[in-house]
Amino acid sequence: MFNPPFCPILDCPTHSHKIAFTWRKRGFYSRKCDGRRVRRYSCNTCNHRFSAQTFKTDFRWRKPKLHFRLFDLFISKVTIRQMARITRVRRPTVERRLLRLGQTCKDFHAQVLNQLKDRGGIRGIFQLDELETYEQNRRLSPVTMPVLIERSSYFVIHGETAAMAARGGLSSGWEKKKKRLEKSRGVRKSGSSNSVRNSLKRLREIHKPSVGIHLQTDQKASYRTISREILKDQLQSHSTTSSKAKRDKDNLLFPINHTFAMMRDSISRLVRRTWAASKSRLRLETHFWIWVAYRNYIRGVTVRTKTTPAQALGVLVRAWGRVDLLRWKWPQIGLTEGH
Repeated sequence: MFNPPFCPILDCPTHSHKIAFTWRKRGFYSRKCDGRRVRRYSCNTCNHRFSAQTFKTDFRWRKPKLHFRLFDLFISKVTIRQMARITRVRRPTVERRLLRLGQTCKDFHAQVLNQLKDRGGIRGIFQLDELETYEQNRRLSPVTMPVLIERSSYFVIHGETAAMAARGGLSSGWEKKKKRLEKSRGVRKSGSSNSVRNSLKRLREIHKPSVGIHLQTDQKASYRTISREILKDQLQSHSTTSSKAKRDKDNLLFPINHTFAMMRDSISRLVRRTWAASKSRLRLETHFWIWVAYRNYIRGVTVRTKTTPAQALGVLVRAWGRVDLLRWKWPQIGLTEGH
């Protein structure tokens, strides 16, 4: 039984809930790819017709179950080309599904955080650090990736990619390549500070307003300045440790360092010194959200427990399976209906 919660046509007033949504049943049709009967509907406001399949993640996909297999490969350190070989599809097919799966996972995470905010927010000890990688060229196109987590549960709250300026101390040959690149694309500027600001803004939005924020970072000078600027009086403590300290379990930042190690072990684009480096930081960010959905809502905090980070932090009651998480194109439908 499925009742459409809104009109899927973006221009329709009922899509944004400006007016009440009413609909009519319009029979069924059979899908050629799997033979499943799907209910058709029409919107009484804009008269557009749609079906229950319109709301699904596999909408208009000829191989509806392929994205479940690709989801497992995306978080298993497998490259795009190798995925195409394993699943016997073309590389553009894998790339298109990467975009939709990444957006679905990002939307799901955003919807969880929005519901968390409506319930009063979260509290805890939070860690922020930046992972460095590159796009296309390690010397000329470095990339930074700030990631924010909750320390005790390992719940990933936010992450995004940003460009960094080209490396210094380049040889004459690399300097020539740098100048040619700057002529075609412009001077590469660092977006590290803005991306860190966005992470802390997200923390401020979902944190419980009546409780102070405890933040832990390394000793990068900009972290202290930006945290005071964004969190203001809500920042109760800001602990720091040297980034050169031994990264063992006694290190203050062990949880975020461990998270980065898991990312490099799961996302092929982050593996050091390989051909798998991302050609675009935006594709890397899309790939990252697939891993976040797996890490937060499917995988246990450790291999010995089935409790997910979302359960440990009290964000969700149960662990989610990949079928439930990737069922809906609009994730709020699944969360509302309790799937």
